[in-house]
Amino acid sequence: MNANINVTELACSLAERDLEDYTDEFKGGADSMYQTDEYGNVSYVDKAQDIFNELNDYWEEQIMKCQVINKIK
Repeated sequence: MNANINVTELACSLAERDLEDYTDEFKGGADSMYQTDEYGNVSYVDKAQDIFNELNDYWEEQIMKCQVINKIK
């Protein structure tokens, strides 16, 4: 069976899920991982964004490895 997946979307979802494990690193818990601008847009604070980026890179690499292994089989 062949399945097409969006690697970036899947990696982002997995990284976002894993980021929850890092809430202890923020003084205010999960709520302090986010910031809101004057227009109400929500984004990660710098430290949370750095962690998210590392997790996202990790998951993209793992997904790509799985795709390569499946092509070899």
